[in-house]
Amino acid sequence: AMQVPGRLLFAPLERVLSRRVVTVSVFGLLACGVGLLAARTTTTAVWVFVVVYGVGRGMSTLLRATLVADLYGATHYGAISGVLSSCTTVATAAGPFAVGLMFDATGSYRGLLRVLFAVAIGATGLAALVERSGYRPAL
Repeated sequence: AMQVPGRLLFAPLERVLSRRVVTVSVFGLLACGVGLLAARTTTTAVWVFVVVYGVGRGMSTLLRATLVADLYGATHYGAISGVLSSCTTVATAAGPFAVGLMFDATGSYRGLLRVLFAVAIGATGLAALVERSGYRPAL
């Protein structure tokens, strides 16, 4: 449900902020949500996670479409979006199985959440680097 407000916020933010700021902010929201859940699992923390992460996920859907078009152009948009969607679908399908294995091995989700937080922070940093460099792939 929180993805809807994220999607509604995306267009106005994109109009007043640079693409780089929007991109890093979206990745940052996702990282903050996971980081909060890694640090605290109280009822309040879980609800704040739902809001922050949900808004970030809603914005990320629109951001992906925008970035693919901006970085790669319209010529190969469908093929590139298809590959990205395939990767996302595989990861989404494998996630519960992998998390179950990790829980069985450790008896806790905390370590996994910390790993996911580290990956999210890394993704935020990489997004900032790509946006700062003005990277334009040659297609």
